[in-house]
Amino acid sequence: MKRLLISAIGALLFPLSISLAEPLKVVTSFSILEDFAQNIGQEKIDVESIIKADQDAHSFEPTPKDIIKIQNADVVILNGVEFDSWLNKILEANRYEGIIVNASHNVPLLPYHEDENHHDHGHDHDHDHDHDHDHDHDHDHDHHHGEFDPHIWQDPKNVIIMTENIRNGLTLAQPESEAYFENNFEAYKRELEALNNYAKHLLKDVNHNGKLMILHDSFGYLAKAYDLHFVAVSHLNPLAEPSAKRMSELYQLVKKENISAIFSENIAPSRFIKTLAKDLNLQDGGILYSDALTTTPPANDYIGLFKHNIDQITAVLEDSAPMKEKDSSKE
Repeated sequence: MKRLLISAIGALLFPLSISLAEPLKVVTSFSILEDFAQNIGQEKIDVESIIKADQDAHSFEPTPKDIIKIQNADVVILNGVEFDSWLNKILEANRYEGIIVNASHNVPLLPYHEDENHHDHGHDHDHDHDHDHDHDHDHDHDHHHGEFDPHIWQDPKNVIIMTENIRNGLTLAQPESEAYFENNFEAYKRELEALNNYAKHLLKDVNHNGKLMILHDSFGYLAKAYDLHFVAVSHLNPLAEPSAKRMSELYQLVKKENISAIFSENIAPSRFIKTLAKDLNLQDGGILYSDALTTTPPANDYIGLFKHNIDQITAVLEDSAPMKEKDSSKE
């Protein structure tokens, strides 16, 4: 009787031991990718971002501990498009042999505009780059971006492609969990589709002629997706204070381009935003979340980040609508 009981317990424990197999060690370059990976991998992975929530990718330098974490990972997920070229260099220098996921693979990229004075992304581009964007060109400074805009996550439709790439990478690392990763991907895809519909619904009746000032050129994909118009204080770095020449250009732009509000960013709440808003008679639109999650709501995950941005932009553009449009919307 005892033997039968022990055998029965052993039979129960055996499948349990399989389900408790070691999760995949996954490393991502920055916090938004960590959230994507967590949604797809869930309990099958242990995921950690090298650049943490509330940290700015433009000023980041990896530590020796970061390099060890990367070397020990089963899967490394990077954004690509030269956003995290420092990670490519680490992988190459250490001859990393695990799975590398380039989240930007097959995402249609937007080129950066050469005219730094007026980054108007409201019009359509048709640059469908189906080739692999694994390569990163060397620059004198790792945080300089290249020919294309790397902020691909600012459009939920792109995030569907990014998370599909992550699903494929996790499946390659752990084939026996293919169905599990696929189910999680499909569930998250439905959330992203709902998020896109949420944005379209809120923004459909706002003043699309209004232009908004932002700290750096990070919302091009958002602008293209929803017919919005942004003017950037800086082309690349939200931490960069504008020169006297650039400030003069900004004053002229505000007068010329019907700019109604200015936003700061969570990664670099700029000291001059409130002064600029006052001097130019601009509405202070508050904070938009660009390159990093936060440790607390509303932007502690991507869904919350994106909804907050859409809500803030909608409120400002509704306020900037011409009086006739506002009156007709109440009828």
